[in-house]
Amino acid sequence: MKKTLSILMMLMFWVCPVWADDIDDALPENAGLQVRNNTRQMIRSGISQDDATRLTRAMLQHRFQERHILQAQNTLMETMQSGIPVAPVMNKALEGMAKNKPDEVIVQAMKKTQSRYAYAYRKAQELTPDREMQNSLGLSIAQGMGAGLQDKNMAPVMAQLQTRIRLMSQNKADELCLQTFLTTRVMARRGVDPDTVSDVVCQALQNRFTAREMQQLRSNFNKQSQQMSPNQLANQFAQRLGQDEKPGESGSSNENKAGQSGSSQGRGGESGNASENTGGSGSGSDNAGSGGSNGGAGGRGKK
Repeated sequence: MKKTLSILMMLMFWVCPVWADDIDDALPENAGLQVRNNTRQMIRSGISQDDATRLTRAMLQHRFQERHILQAQNTLMETMQSGIPVAPVMNKALEGMAKNKPDEVIVQAMKKTQSRYAYAYRKAQELTPDREMQNSLGLSIAQGMGAGLQDKNMAPVMAQLQTRIRLMSQNKADELCLQTFLTTRVMARRGVDPDTVSDVVCQALQNRFTAREMQQLRSNFNKQSQQMSPNQLANQFAQRLGQDEKPGESGSSNENKAGQSGSSQGRGGESGNASENTGGSGSGSDNAGSGGSNGGAGGRGKK
């Protein structure tokens, strides 16, 4: 027994200094002891060593105050422990440094991003028990909110969805939720007023749009918003939905053509729109997760 304990003690003395040296070697000399220890704690929490040291080095190079470095590191650890994506929060910090924002502003932006994703994932969990779909919904909701949507805009959409999906199978419910939040995200990213976004989507849900019809609405909006003001177009959509019409089925010849195009292309037509499926128009932090969202969307749509 004593021999076993001796061996374990020797291993601890061998391993710990090597790990400490790895962190010490990765950080510049101006990194204080507390910053170094907090960097090690980040790695213990599940953040990769590359990410932990890269962010810490960047903050030191941008002359962050030590308290702001510690706050940023703690925000990432809290994000990891909450089970929400770390990448958008970390990328928000890197984005701020690339723009030479003050360190205090960057830390606040990180906390705001973390709060937005935490809210989005809570809402996603209210809609589905499926972990993969929670991730897809959470990303779409968070990215829509990053484009300007607020809790007050999301609340009526959530209420309409919860009413609609009550009697649906899980697969159909998940797909309707996903198509709905992809639509809110696209409209918000095109600069449509948040209240109008909520109004359009809620009207569509009240009119008992299926997932496919919601997808087609988004496809029609994408095409037609290239030729006119997105806000004006969204208001037209809201007006027609209020009359129980499907946008693109009546009105001008251009709209009829867009409706027919969206109908014939279906999901394949939608996937041709790079800004919608790659999140190209979003912020750097949102782009980090956007591929996962749309990958999830594609996979679920085939069920």
